[in-house]
Amino acid sequence: GPGLCEVIEGKLPVEKAVYPAGEGMSLIPAGESILDPGILLDENLFKKILGHFHKEYSLIIVNCANLREYKDAAMIATGVDGVVLAVSEGGVRRQVVGHAILPLKEKQTNLIGAIMSNRNFVIPKILYERL
Repeated sequence: GPGLCEVIEGKLPVEKAVYPAGEGMSLIPAGESILDPGILLDENLFKKILGHFHKEYSLIIVNCANLREYKDAAMIATGVDGVVLAVSEGGVRRQVVGHAILPLKEKQTNLIGAIMSNRNFVIPKILYERL
């Protein structure tokens, strides 16, 4: 459905892009656009839209595509308070992650840390629970 892309393009007011997502939570889908992400994610415009949401919400989470294949995340990261990277265990080598975060470092974003997903336990789970 319509979302952030349509707001940025001026086709939809911000209020119409927000959908309820549970008690005390709202969701804004990405939406669809044929425009280049570089145009859509103009730093000043994106920061202005985020500023609107900061007035209404105490916490804003932006989920982005992976850093290796898309440059959108690095562009969006300049407008947010902090970045948490999700890394799939065993799916990506440390050097690849290091290379992928270079654009974030170049743009001086606040890289808070990383979360490891798809975690595999090499010893029985019960032993981890006892540690």
